[in-house]
Amino acid sequence: MTLRVDEVDSIAALERESDAWRNLLMRVPHDSPYLTPEFMIPWARMLAGRYRIRALAVRDGEKLVGLAPLFERRLDKWGIGFTLRSFPLHGLSPPFDLIIDPATPGVVEALLLHLRGDGGWHLVELLNVPATSPNVLALREACGHLGFRFDEEASLSTTYVPIQVNWDSYLGSLPRKLRKSLRQGQRRLERHGPVRFTRCPADGMALSEGIAMALAVIATSWKRFDEEPVDWSGFLRELGERLAARNMLSLRFLMVGGRPAAYHLELDYRNNLHGLHNAYDLEMASGNPGAVLLADALRDAHDRGCGRFDFLGTKEYLERWAHARQDYLRLRIFERRFGASLKVALYDRVSRSRKARALREEEAQRLERLGRVPPDGGEQGNS
Repeated sequence: MTLRVDEVDSIAALERESDAWRNLLMRVPHDSPYLTPEFMIPWARMLAGRYRIRALAVRDGEKLVGLAPLFERRLDKWGIGFTLRSFPLHGLSPPFDLIIDPATPGVVEALLLHLRGDGGWHLVELLNVPATSPNVLALREACGHLGFRFDEEASLSTTYVPIQVNWDSYLGSLPRKLRKSLRQGQRRLERHGPVRFTRCPADGMALSEGIAMALAVIATSWKRFDEEPVDWSGFLRELGERLAARNMLSLRFLMVGGRPAAYHLELDYRNNLHGLHNAYDLEMASGNPGAVLLADALRDAHDRGCGRFDFLGTKEYLERWAHARQDYLRLRIFERRFGASLKVALYDRVSRSRKARALREEEAQRLERLGRVPPDGGEQGNS
């Protein structure tokens, strides 16, 4: 068997792979919506100013049997250039992975041999690969055979709700304090007007109206993406259109007095719901609108008989809703040559410094809004 590796280096090239890409996803055990073209293409477009697309497609003849969604960044420090190939990351990025047909041997080896022949990189870093992914073992073994350095470490742990009982049983299993907070929150919200829940497009709401409402809620929340160096509103519009076309979209709203007080974006994929992002109007914070809306999302998941509700977030308060966890790894691949190892060590030093600075800034922002956002405020998802 002879496998061919082609570089997919533009949004247009990713678009051309979409049909074969979806067919490949149907043959792999991974059930993440973040690996679909419906999510990955808008995400790549949003981050186009930060990364150069260097995705790799592996073919057996004309059949797509592997796809590595790699992107490239050039970093310079102290006059030393460093080229990183990685998944496209921004904020609390969704977990990604390689997409490999399990029935085709040699795909991972073909990817690594192509990377060695390319040579224009110093480190391949795959952040937040599911610890249960078969690609972890495949990469570890292939790197050993081909002489690459392969490192792995824990990187992330997220929470999910396995749908195993009916809604009433699940609700009764939640901590009493949380259930009381939900009841009190809804009563406080009702002081501002009638409370109801609605979804787009499931309840007949036009997609354009749903996107406009979501952006309006974001503008009144602590998540003001107009301050970010990316086009979040453009991403949300394109993502919504692509997901809706594939029946994968659930935009959920908490309406109070006829206007949206909170919104929740979910990806509906293979009978599982994945909470990507949410926000709520800070004027309604005393009513815990984020938590009230999240409860409605979980009720809906139980009523529909979904397999699970997956939280992308890592906030401690999510453990009040569930204790089931998904663990992720950071995988790193580089040449064993002294010069390559030295550059990776320098990159690690710079990364630790940047991470420490980012943590200090995040803590300063947290302290700034302390007292305005309740602990059950429903913050989850990306950024």
